[in-house]
Amino acid sequence: MGIFEFVANNIYYTVPIPVYVAVLVVLLCQVFRRIFISRRPSIMESTPLAHKTSDLSHYILKSDSCPALQVTPDTTYSWRDKPQEVPREIKPGKYFLTMNIRKLDPNDYIIFDERFLSEYRERQAIIENVGPGKIFVADPSDGGALDLCEETLVVTVDFLVTRYPSMFRKTERGVFCIDAGEEYDLVTRPWSRHPLEITCLLSGEDHILIRCCDDGTLRVAAVGLVYSLNIDWRSFIGKELGSIHKDAHVPFYESALQKSVDRYFQKLPPDKLISRANWLTQVGPELRNDNFPDKYLELVSTLPGNTITPETIVNDLYIRVERQAMRKLPSTNGVVFKFRVYATNIWDLEQEEGIPRRFADHIRGLPEPILRQKHCLECADCILKAMDFMAEQQEKEKFMNSYD
Repeated sequence: MGIFEFVANNIYYTVPIPVYVAVLVVLLCQVFRRIFISRRPSIMESTPLAHKTSDLSHYILKSDSCPALQVTPDTTYSWRDKPQEVPREIKPGKYFLTMNIRKLDPNDYIIFDERFLSEYRERQAIIENVGPGKIFVADPSDGGALDLCEETLVVTVDFLVTRYPSMFRKTERGVFCIDAGEEYDLVTRPWSRHPLEITCLLSGEDHILIRCCDDGTLRVAAVGLVYSLNIDWRSFIGKELGSIHKDAHVPFYESALQKSVDRYFQKLPPDKLISRANWLTQVGPELRNDNFPDKYLELVSTLPGNTITPETIVNDLYIRVERQAMRKLPSTNGVVFKFRVYATNIWDLEQEEGIPRRFADHIRGLPEPILRQKHCLECADCILKAMDFMAEQQEKEKFMNSYD
């Protein structure tokens, strides 16, 4: 008699009855849990066609602050005393394609500096001029897209009133931005402002909200892009993240990174924050700017009497950096991809110790497709001349100071 046949014939003797009971209880708990969750209303239920007070306001105004994150309040924080610190996550040497992400301290999820109020007003002006309908867009075919927008607002407000009580405070109907002197209504429906508009204004950052689909893909569900170039982002709504990178001609993404990125964000826990930095080049200091050097040179080359060359364009060249932060939303299971934009004139890099040399070595290690994607292929040689010059000046000054 085989072992399996013996166990089958003597199952009632070999397995105690309490084990059957325990298994049955576990199965019943799982069934009831699934039924309960499927019928439970969202804490951010929205009714765009009728005025009402939703559960969102109760969640923001009554809940414990930042339940998923360990955030330390900074009661004396003053953005006026904080100089702008641009991330320079540049690696000299040979280029290696990686996600290049790192763990982010929850206290640094949103940061402010001396440009807070000026950028806040600038964002307001851009929104009024361009129109919020072209900047803040949610997928109309995705019934949960608005929930993603609302939960993003929840976690943003929750963080701000906890981390920066000297700048933001809760009110009976929402949140008050103390330095701007403005209160945002988070109670009345339909929304007087798109929830992503409030999020982008208060945080000073642009947002892309991504749906983690059951088939393992990531799809863009909503965008709030104030500073992110003067193009129509509505065509990106509903598309797979991989398809967007493909349309944008991001080198090597589809072949080397897409599966890893999709899998990583599907498994990302809500209490883990990550960050990375990205850079490219632009002409002029405006943050809402699509004057890329290669396209700009191509455009002005057709103008009569044009004297702009790759050499002369360097004086007007700015390094555009995105400080990116990502997290998983605890309720809707979407991904928040947000970023703050900085623009630094290339010659101002001389004020940053060691950066010109690192940038020069970094650019020399980049393959041609990456230089093209960063819009600096046409003027890369001129950029290197400027970087090398600044690096030599810094090194001479350091050498002279060592003898003082």
